[in-house]
Amino acid sequence: MLSRVAGLGLATAVIAGTTVGLVAPAEAAAKAKCTTGTWQLVGEHSIDQGTDKDGQKFRIVTRGAAGVKVKFSGTKATYDFTGSKKETITGHFGDDSYEGWIRYTGSLSVTVKLSGGKKGTFTVKNRTAKGNAIAHAPSGKSYDLDAIVRQKNRSETLIAYRNKAAFTCSAKKLVLVSTYNDADGRSRTTLTYRRV
Repeated sequence: MLSRVAGLGLATAVIAGTTVGLVAPAEAAAKAKCTTGTWQLVGEHSIDQGTDKDGQKFRIVTRGAAGVKVKFSGTKATYDFTGSKKETITGHFGDDSYEGWIRYTGSLSVTVKLSGGKKGTFTVKNRTAKGNAIAHAPSGKSYDLDAIVRQKNRSETLIAYRNKAAFTCSAKKLVLVSTYNDADGRSRTTLTYRRV
């Protein structure tokens, strides 16, 4: 004789006088990671500064690109640049100042690893990048973004500088921070997202 009684989130099976507690389906399902889902970039803020091989001091500040969307699902990240704002770039190399922008269109997907729950490490397998994302410069020139990202030792700051970032995640906010230091200088890139 088999009788099932539901109560307080538990299903109880009574078989031949023996009662066995079974976890309810909602409890049995694996809890999704905080990062799982779709996020929209609020803004990028990146600073690169140091001294180049010729002794010239440099400082480059990159901001903007609000509106980029990314969906994290398992080991896949899909970026949609449609309708996103321009990424602005200002700074100087020695006595020469620089000002410019890049506008991104299309989409790109790449294999990633998100280790941790509300805090952890974001790693990008850049050689897996594919898509039709294009970066447009004010000169009229453009380049295939995923082809650049796939190259050895290359990365994209709007994904993760040098393909690695630390992250913090909450119900509504995700922040990725990539840092790098070497003999020539240091870099810090912060990407702030909101859940959509």
